[in-house]
Amino acid sequence: MISPEALEALMGQSIDTLSAILRDPAVPARERAEIALRLLALGLGSGDVAAPADVLAVQFVTVPDFLPPELHTDVVRTTLDNRQRFTQSTVTTNEAGYRESLVLHASEFPVLYDVLKQEIMAALPAVLDGLDHKPFAVTQLEMQITGHADGNFFKAHSDASSPDIAARELTYVYYFQPGPLRGFGGGGLRIYETYLRPGGGHDPATFRDVEPADNSIVFFDSRLIHEVLPVSVPSGAFEDWRFTVNGWLRH
Repeated sequence: MISPEALEALMGQSIDTLSAILRDPAVPARERAEIALRLLALGLGSGDVAAPADVLAVQFVTVPDFLPPELHTDVVRTTLDNRQRFTQSTVTTNEAGYRESLVLHASEFPVLYDVLKQEIMAALPAVLDGLDHKPFAVTQLEMQITGHADGNFFKAHSDASSPDIAARELTYVYYFQPGPLRGFGGGGLRIYETYLRPGGGHDPATFRDVEPADNSIVFFDSRLIHEVLPVSVPSGAFEDWRFTVNGWLRH
């Protein structure tokens, strides 16, 4: 019988090996997503929380080093080259002061959209497994590039809260930054335990924060209430904003 000490050492070696593979951009996105889920299964923070049937627990899957370097560079180049094409973000309720950011819609980057869609769809089977979410036919993959400047934010909301967006199954957020150093502070993604009972709502005391790490992507149920915490950009420079490629997969 293997000793507890030997077992612990073996677990450590396994985690180190998986982590090394996870950081290798030559490994396809789907395989890296599966590896990330194996690490979560080893107790490294899956975000899986038991909850009553009428409560949607805080659950998400994060895949670090999601895109190979050349594709990450394409995302950055597209963002910087289209600075003048960003428009003011909106919300479905048209409520003023609820969201402050600029967006670049997928119609402005059709070639990059197709490439990123392939990467996301390749990772989807492993993501669904990690979320314990039943497979579904994706009828549409929405996408936009969002930039948060100094003082920008997005208050608590659900991405599937009204009839016109109720078909959204999963939300994804891919983080990227133009330079090697992060030029912004704050901007964490806060995801709340969400009530599915009539009237909805969420528990403001039960949440998980997701760090906006460069070249990482996070997936979660679109019904989960979440927010983008206030962003600070000391330099004020466009290149230092908090940037994401974000969107939704509809059934």
